[in-house]
Amino acid sequence: MQGNVGLGRAIAYFTTIGCPIMLPLNDTQKYDLVVDIDGRLFKVQVKTSGNLKTSGNYEVALKNTGGSSGVSKTRHFDNTSCDLLFVLLADETMLLVPTAEIESKSTWNVTQDRREKYTVEFYSGRATR
Repeated sequence: MQGNVGLGRAIAYFTTIGCPIMLPLNDTQKYDLVVDIDGRLFKVQVKTSGNLKTSGNYEVALKNTGGSSGVSKTRHFDNTSCDLLFVLLADETMLLVPTAEIESKSTWNVTQDRREKYTVEFYSGRATR
């Protein structure tokens, strides 16, 4: 459910700023959607986090765990498999991060500096980038 909310918010954000969106037919890709920004296509992975640490920073899980046929696999984040990371935090903050700037393979902490640098917002029904 949480993942669907994040995906829905990402779709709403990109639609509001006028970007055409393409959705994969299944969930085997390493990205959740593709957006056309100014004529360029970007693969976007969507993450959500409600994991607020005592430091006041949210921790975003980047790795995926799961599998089929009774076999569980952990897939670490690969910043070359997509172009943008859209993050929805439990406090409704939305961040849009170029994945080339993420070096971690398992978790990413949303510090105050990162929050200021990557936050995107809706204003009066219009989004900003």
